[in-house]
Amino acid sequence: MKNKSATMHLFLAIALMVTGCQTKETPSTLSARLSEFSGVVELRQAGEDAFTTVNPDSTLQVNGQVQTGDDGRVRLDLSSGTIIRVAPSSLFTLLANEEVEGGLATKIRLEIGKIFIILSGGSADVETPSGVASVRGSYMKVEVDPETLDIYVTCLEGNCSASNPAGTVNF
Repeated sequence: MKNKSATMHLFLAIALMVTGCQTKETPSTLSARLSEFSGVVELRQAGEDAFTTVNPDSTLQVNGQVQTGDDGRVRLDLSSGTIIRVAPSSLFTLLANEEVEGGLATKIRLEIGKIFIILSGGSADVETPSGVASVRGSYMKVEVDPETLDIYVTCLEGNCSASNPAGTVNF
């Protein structure tokens, strides 16, 4: 009986040590696979000087950019499950993905052009020249006019907001 109890304690001690030595799993690095591209679509990874033409194996990493020509379109499938569709004449930067309560928070920047965001849970913030457009758990379109830099935000479904130093509007 004593032998059985000692063996059980030894087993529990080893199990606790092994569990304590395991590393915590961290969220995977944000990236985006490019697909359904047509027309002129180019990408530039962080730290690179020049844009290159996309190909069927193209993947965009954090702080990388996608640029579409007047006839260019592309779909980005983020590693977080979110889909971003980039319209013609757009310049888009993939900024970050952070774990927050209730899912992942994706951050992107739209310099000019138009993007459509289809979330797979979590939220997305789109930095624009005039402020930030945000969507929580649904669909949103953000457009930056290349001539006037006017911002157009369309909440297609769910909870969206737009904010700048003047305040925040929820819609």
